[in-house]
Amino acid sequence: DGFAVSATRGPVAAWFSGRSQSRATGVAAALLALRLPELPPGVHHIEQVLDAPEFLAELAGTGFELALPQGRRRGAQ
Repeated sequence: DGFAVSATRGPVAAWFSGRSQSRATGVAAALLALRLPELPPGVHHIEQVLDAPEFLAELAGTGFELALPQGRRRGAQ
């Protein structure tokens, strides 16, 4: 049940990983739902309306691992 997502752009890379992908999806949806009143109307990609590193750090804080381009790692210990 392990999963990993990585993104690269040139020499910069970031990744998000953990166990239980379904739980990660549910937690992400719940965190987004809590922000709905603050978001602009319309259809958008998440990264268009939220600060991606901040959101991913919050998601990682619920038991997942995150490596950001700056070399910072956040998430479960």
